[in-house]
Amino acid sequence: MSKRLIVNADGFGFTYGNNRAVLEVLEAGFVRSISVNANFPAAEQVPEVLSRFPTVSVGIHLNLSVGPPVCDLAQIPTLVDQNGEFHGPKFPAMALRRRFDIEQMCRELEAQIRRLRDMGTRITHWDSHQGRHLYPGFFEAALRVAAAEGIPAMRTHSHYLFSSRNRRRRVWTYYIKRPARWARH
Repeated sequence: MSKRLIVNADGFGFTYGNNRAVLEVLEAGFVRSISVNANFPAAEQVPEVLSRFPTVSVGIHLNLSVGPPVCDLAQIPTLVDQNGEFHGPKFPAMALRRRFDIEQMCRELEAQIRRLRDMGTRITHWDSHQGRHLYPGFFEAALRVAAAEGIPAMRTHSHYLFSSRNRRRRVWTYYIKRPARWARH
């Protein structure tokens, strides 16, 4: 069996500084895949990536936890604070308490995907900001929207845990070192 390594640069669009760094590693030829935070203003540079690097795989970095939403605030009241931004550090506790409306989550995720597609992108995969998709509601919403939008793959950070000969030991070691993740997963 042949193995293939895909190096993905995460967080394109988060800031213009992040974008510069991603463009540098794309130019060096090491990175072949990026994930875009479509809800931040710096995402506007995606067409530049597409024109300079037409073979790059572009995914969406779904985000319901930091920054401004793409949707109109009136459409997603449970997802935003009094400043009109996502709840930031309060997101985990609120998600665990199921304070977010799943239909509003789907609406915002669809808007983020639409924004990225409107820039001429064929979205090859999805992931989320800081793995927040593992929280209640978010995962269901993301899977539902990704399937409806025809996004074929989800990038994961923990796939190696389940693919080795010593799987059980690795899984237990992983969770013993990260007890908070045990509850989320």
